[in-house]
Amino acid sequence: MKEMCNINELIKLCENLKVLYVEDDEKLNEVNTSILNSIFKKVDAYTNSKKAFEKYVEENNCNQTYDLVISDINMPYMSGIELSKEILKINKKQMILIISAYNDSEKLESLIELGIKYFIQKPVSTDRFFEVLEKTAKEIHEKIDLEKTHLQLSEIDNITKLKNIHALHKDIKETNHKNLLIIELTNLENIQSIYGIDKSDEILKELIDTIKNKISEKNSLYRKGTNKFAYLFSQNLEKEKNNLIEKLDESIFSYSIGASCEQQENLISTAKMALKYAKNHNQKYKIYTKEIDTKDNDLVNLKIKEVISMAIKENSVFPVYQPIYNRNKEIIKYEILMRIKSNAEDKIYYPNEFIDIAISINEFDRLNFLMLEKVFKVMEKCDKKFSFNISYEDILSKTFCDYLEDKFIKDASLGKRFVFELLETYEIEDYTIIDRFIKRFRKYGVSIALDDFGTGYSNLSQIINMDFDYVKIDGSLIKEINYNYKSFAIVKAVITFAKETNIKTVAEFVLSESIYEKLLKIGIDEFQGYYLSKPLEEI
Repeated sequence: MKEMCNINELIKLCENLKVLYVEDDEKLNEVNTSILNSIFKKVDAYTNSKKAFEKYVEENNCNQTYDLVISDINMPYMSGIELSKEILKINKKQMILIISAYNDSEKLESLIELGIKYFIQKPVSTDRFFEVLEKTAKEIHEKIDLEKTHLQLSEIDNITKLKNIHALHKDIKETNHKNLLIIELTNLENIQSIYGIDKSDEILKELIDTIKNKISEKNSLYRKGTNKFAYLFSQNLEKEKNNLIEKLDESIFSYSIGASCEQQENLISTAKMALKYAKNHNQKYKIYTKEIDTKDNDLVNLKIKEVISMAIKENSVFPVYQPIYNRNKEIIKYEILMRIKSNAEDKIYYPNEFIDIAISINEFDRLNFLMLEKVFKVMEKCDKKFSFNISYEDILSKTFCDYLEDKFIKDASLGKRFVFELLETYEIEDYTIIDRFIKRFRKYGVSIALDDFGTGYSNLSQIINMDFDYVKIDGSLIKEINYNYKSFAIVKAVITFAKETNIKTVAEFVLSESIYEKLLKIGIDEFQGYYLSKPLEEI
């Protein structure tokens, strides 16, 4: 009766376990496979250890791991020791049971060093076989239970004790809740700066407790990130939203909320779109609608990120050069423009398609480095000046500025033929930083141009106090100069201002002969645009 009870217990322990069995003796393999099949859920048996290992790799690649590997120690092609080593490289937690016909201490020591602790010596008695299988099965279940416990613990946020993002994904799949709110506390970082991390955590926990007392489904609140929370529920959306907002308004937190409902398969992504819309439009709350869906745009952005990554990997970033002419229609310098080639698509990408994304993923510096390396090689063979767009973000980048300065130090001729075109926008917060930048590179002979002048951002008092060599008049004004009197008047005023301050003027977007002739007549110094030349891949 005791034996039957042990067998029944063993079968219960092993009924959901999967085994890989390797034994080169065909008769023994057949007998033991039959026994194992009566106990385990599934048994894959092999007489060839190499094929057994290939099967192990195949299953592992499909996330169908074995609970137990049982292997003979002495086999052709690959011994039990070699097989164990290779398996443990793939999964160091793999449970392995070794069967050996020999009491070879050296081989056993090698296996023990690998972490294997279950062995059976041939000839194998049924009682001994079952006894060891029971021990290994119990240990396997202990590990499974421990992993479940860890998984449960990993679904709880340590600070707020709320369920986390992993639990949210699981609950969306397993429940019928159709409403989701994602709440972002937009000033949490400021509160942490004022009160400190520990006190901020206390304030946050008090807020959570207050919200829990107000909402209907108290166990459906999740911490989604440092300053983001989610509420998954099936109750009335408007009522629950109002309850939540009531408590948030009573707190010291500012916030935005994105909501989604009846979108079971895409609750999180659609609620995130609504949250993004709310933040961008300075709203406290927005519910998802198809009109604000950014999925297609997100897919395009994802594709561009891949294009940027591949361009960096393949060094397929390259410059093109748009000639800049003087009043005699002579080329005096070239503006450097960036392009990316996607070899996979055999397509060229233009700056308006990738620059904003490259900046957002902190890869624009690397694109610049790759492009400028090619520019500097061209400058070795061309004695003209080269004009290069540089933004406020570039000026703030120590890595980028140090890179340029190093180039100018190593080759004194480069700086004297370089023009920085400063993109003057509303993002400029501190003109003293620009002034320091200009002074830093002046000593290498670099010229400075102010780009897009006349767009409305320019601070004339600051410009007057800075040492600019050129102003490039914004193309939107140049294009309209023939038929828009205001544009014409602004361009004339810029020319007058520039001449009085000894600054040269450059007109871009010179698209026709009539525009060129009018600009020539009113005193522009330099010209660029498709009427004169499109950007050139080679000089």
